[in-house]
Amino acid sequence: MTGTVVYKPLTSIAPGDRLARDLHDEQGGVLVAAGTLVDDRIRRRLQLFAVEAVPVEGAESAATDQGADASLDDALNHLFRHWRFSPGMNNLRALIASHRSEAASQ
Repeated sequence: MTGTVVYKPLTSIAPGDRLARDLHDEQGGVLVAAGTLVDDRIRRRLQLFAVEAVPVEGAESAATDQGADASLDDALNHLFRHWRFSPGMNNLRALIASHRSEAASQ
């Protein structure tokens, strides 16, 4: 593992990307284990479970501020995907994004 985790939209995952963390279903079961190399079979499985963004191992030089912001946004979208119509959860998502942005700028 490289130590850098980049959240990528599932549509931009390339064959050979390595998952940085376990991916779980809604009941907590492991869909795909960390360290798995993504192939077409894995992508189809993730699509079936409506996974929108996945954590992949990234190169140290690939982690730019803009890329990190997009990665954070993708991660939050994935985590809050079932709560899009809940005002309280949308406020929580905005608060987390704001806090992370402030912490990254310091």
